[in-house]
Amino acid sequence: MFVLPIALGGLLVLGGGASADSFILALPLHANAGFVAVIVFLGGFSAATAMIVVDSLALSKMISNDIVLPFILRRWRFEEVYWASLASTRLGILVVVALGFIWARMEAGQLLLVEMGLLSFIAVTQCAPAVLLGLYWRRGTRKGAFAGISLGFALWFYTLIIPALVREGIFPPTLLADGPLGVGWLRPTELFGLAGLDTISHGVFWSLFVNAGAYLLVSIATTQDADERSQAAAFVGVPQAEPARIPAILSVPEIERLLHLYVPAEEAAAILRELLGGKTPRELSLPDLLDLRIRFERMLAASLGAAAARYIVEDRFTISKGEAQELVESFQTMQRSLGKSERLLASVVESVEDCIFTTDIDGRLITINPAGRRLLGHPPSTPEALTYLDALDEADRRRVGPAIQRAVAEGRPWLGSVNGLTRGRRRFPAHLAISCVFDARGQILGTVGVLRDLTEQVATQRRLIQREKLASLGEMAAGMAHEIRNPLGGIKMATNLLSSGVSDDKRISQEMAQSIMSGIAEIEAIIAELLDYARETRLDCQEYALGRVLAPVVEACTADGAQRGVRVEVVRLDHEVVASVDGPRLRQVFANVMKNAVEAAERTPDASVTVSLYQRHTVAVVEVADNGVGIAPEHREKIFLPFYTTKPTGTGLGMAIVKKIMDLHGGEIDIESAPGRGTTVRLTLPRSPLPAVVEAG
Repeated sequence: MFVLPIALGGLLVLGGGASADSFILALPLHANAGFVAVIVFLGGFSAATAMIVVDSLALSKMISNDIVLPFILRRWRFEEVYWASLASTRLGILVVVALGFIWARMEAGQLLLVEMGLLSFIAVTQCAPAVLLGLYWRRGTRKGAFAGISLGFALWFYTLIIPALVREGIFPPTLLADGPLGVGWLRPTELFGLAGLDTISHGVFWSLFVNAGAYLLVSIATTQDADERSQAAAFVGVPQAEPARIPAILSVPEIERLLHLYVPAEEAAAILRELLGGKTPRELSLPDLLDLRIRFERMLAASLGAAAARYIVEDRFTISKGEAQELVESFQTMQRSLGKSERLLASVVESVEDCIFTTDIDGRLITINPAGRRLLGHPPSTPEALTYLDALDEADRRRVGPAIQRAVAEGRPWLGSVNGLTRGRRRFPAHLAISCVFDARGQILGTVGVLRDLTEQVATQRRLIQREKLASLGEMAAGMAHEIRNPLGGIKMATNLLSSGVSDDKRISQEMAQSIMSGIAEIEAIIAELLDYARETRLDCQEYALGRVLAPVVEACTADGAQRGVRVEVVRLDHEVVASVDGPRLRQVFANVMKNAVEAAERTPDASVTVSLYQRHTVAVVEVADNGVGIAPEHREKIFLPFYTTKPTGTGLGMAIVKKIMDLHGGEIDIESAPGRGTTVRLTLPRSPLPAVVEAG
């Protein structure tokens, strides 16, 4: 963006005599803007410093990895390669920086940046003949490439760098005028009498000409080795069949030893853990070791360079015929195992009674198992336009169709209850589960689904519910008959006595009549409790301070406990606890629970009952604890069943009614008890307001 304005300003203000490379500094100095010139200088100095650091590090690393390390490994088998790499890299940095400094002192700023760029570009171009000819000529050799590049660089230095050094005064001008030792046809700017070209064109011609010629001649005169033939076959023309070359398979101890030789200990341990991926060496199969060797070479190349890593791995270890045969047998075993697994999976899919299907990304059916065809009534040839939504009735297509499509688009599984639809338009209850199938890159290929017919399960569930209802009704009838039979026995006895005329005493007759009335009242109480439990209940919920609901119940139970020798004590009563409840119904719950606690504690010495009311998070808690006989585990599971009681008196409906009222309030009952250790009943009520009237059956 700023190059053209700066160049134009430099030419207009400074004229053609100034160096174009210094325009950016000369312009602010010419305008007496010293501060701007300092800023420009600091920016240029920072950029130049960064360039020196990056270039010297990159060049030294390339020299170390591609020249020094392979040379050391081939000549001396030096195993401390890491430290050799580190030392050669550091030395390379010093050499590169020193050469740059020497060149800067020799050149003294006389060459323009564009001229230095051209010289560098021509130097890089010396690699072009070997690269281009290597792509199209199969006979090229490593020696030919080395000879061509070496002579090309020599001609580049002679025809381009020498004239530049002559202009800088490093060499005498007679070298350009008369040639070395007075041999005119060796003049650097008119080599072999080639005149009429500028210096750049002259140098490019001779360096590339000699480079390409040396590559061709030396390649023809030398013979390719196995590696060169393999590379030529891979890059030139149609690949030719070569004998299979199996890379060496390294064991885990060998890889660990190599890592510790060439990489620091901490880094070696981390690399080995990453290579093993959580497996132990005993868990690795031969294919795993082959993959481990490949990944190990890649990681080693990241530290030492590709040339050194390849030499270390391939030169130090070779694969034997036995290992090669074992590798082939391992792959054959793997292939047989995969085939067996595929056949087993196909057999399972075909024999299962559920509908199993696969679809493409658009939901069109690809495959469906025989059970699915029988369930849906589809022929063996499924129409291509059929989708999994066609297996659902119209209402469920609208209800769950969008949700399934969103889940598939996001790659999530979906499952839920649906109504299936057969080809004959018969509906049936079903459960549908759909999961996405992904490729190796994580892209969705399609889906696999399971549609399970729940017709038999639903029918069985209905029969079970009906059976449970009948069983509950039978238990309730038996309990009610047992409870009513006791007072009926007393009534029958009193009636028989009255009718037999055993005594004409008026007092005895009154006692018999009173016994009959007491039995009738007891039966009426049983029927009233039963109706209270069985009838439809409506809650009239209002905001209540639970302390006001609980207080009268505590007073009544305190008086009852005093008569029974039981101490009733309020441990904690939080008057600020407010909840939306049906006050009279909840008072009935508290009365039942506290009455049971008093009766349980009555049979123990130092009998006591404690009552607490407090708030915990968003719920209100009423806790009633006694030190009575406790409840055995087998009784605790049945305590809420109608007509179930362990006491000699009572209908056994009290706790059943408590459970029903608490359920209507959305509350919970927690009972902690053990024989001989007392019982704690914890009633939990939500404090959030409920609807004013709640209906329940």
